[in-house]
Amino acid sequence: MSLILRTPWLPAMMAVFFRPSLRGTYCSMAPDIHVDHARTEIDAYTGHLIRLAGEFPCPLNRSVFALINKITSEGLKPKYQHLQNLADHWAKRIAS
Repeated sequence: MSLILRTPWLPAMMAVFFRPSLRGTYCSMAPDIHVDHARTEIDAYTGHLIRLAGEFPCPLNRSVFALINKITSEGLKPKYQHLQNLADHWAKRIAS
């Protein structure tokens, strides 16, 4: 990844190959959500960080992870309102 970011022309060239599969999505994991019990990027990255944290509190990571698991397990359509609900929850929690 570091090499890719340090090479000015490389990301643009690579984008040509990734663009078709990402067209119409807001993130690269969007197709994973529609597959029953798919392992999403959230599980691979955020889930891994949570597992590494063990008992150490990481409430934002855990909230995002729980939200994506809910969307995936219940077959919900990914939408902006899910993120807005999460933001509203945290805004209330921080304010109190």
